[in-house]
Amino acid sequence: MNRRIDLNDIRLLMQVVEHGSYTAAARAIGVPKSTISQRIANLEATIGTGLLRRTSRSFSLTNAGAQLLPHARAIEDVVRQVEHALVDHDGELQGTLRVSASHAIAQFALSPLVPQFLAEHAQVTIKVEASNRLIDLVGEGFDMTVRGHVGPLKDSILIQRVVARTPWTLAASPAWVAARKLPEAPIDLPMSETLCFSNTPDAQVWLLMKGEVEQRLTIKPRLISDDMLSVRNSTIAGAGIACLPVYVFSPAFDTGELVRLLPDWSAQTSCISVLTPPKAQSSRLAATFSNFLAAHLPAIVQR
Repeated sequence: MNRRIDLNDIRLLMQVVEHGSYTAAARAIGVPKSTISQRIANLEATIGTGLLRRTSRSFSLTNAGAQLLPHARAIEDVVRQVEHALVDHDGELQGTLRVSASHAIAQFALSPLVPQFLAEHAQVTIKVEASNRLIDLVGEGFDMTVRGHVGPLKDSILIQRVVARTPWTLAASPAWVAARKLPEAPIDLPMSETLCFSNTPDAQVWLLMKGEVEQRLTIKPRLISDDMLSVRNSTIAGAGIACLPVYVFSPAFDTGELVRLLPDWSAQTSCISVLTPPKAQSSRLAATFSNFLAAHLPAIVQR
């Protein structure tokens, strides 16, 4: 390696990987595709090995490219830290925040709040990727992930912050209720007409509480899904009874598409947490958005 690596070329490589193609990267950053191609070719020549395998429709990282990418992201994090250190902390926030969230949290928890945050910070862009998959937050270049969970999260190097707690409740469609007697106690619920949100096949028990009284119900669900929106939509369609976080049902309660069952009884309470990289790799923008969620999210998810 006779020449120094140009860090701007590494940034262009990262943009191609992030956006999935030369064309998408060129469109996103406003640099001609031919320029990006040439600069990455220069980078490969400088390093002395190929970094991308190209086909007519796709590309993949070579072993060298896969080894380079984590170092490139670490360099970018250092540059970000320097930029933040040189900016007056009373100055205006700016930049892009990449957020990962489950489909339900993205639609029902974040979507009411993101416009308010953007209105308060005119130089900020937020990119939300809605996905129920477990992500590699650092490896995939996200600034934070927002996840709901009942039990404690696994230990990791990530910083975990609970920003809200939300109760779960039972619901059914008005048509389902009209065709049956409205249940007055948990024992009245037809266990074979339940719709279950579950990430595991054996999590088919509902725990309902009323004061100091607890009742554990073993259900025989007609539907089991790891996607809350699918369970919610099936409930609206009249397929049965579901138990979900109240914020997932709330818009349908407001429109009359769903009816709350056994309102004197509550189900489990879950947490919504923000996970961010270690402080040395985190940003002031991520910290500000995390504080914003902690201040405003409880009002959204507890109603």
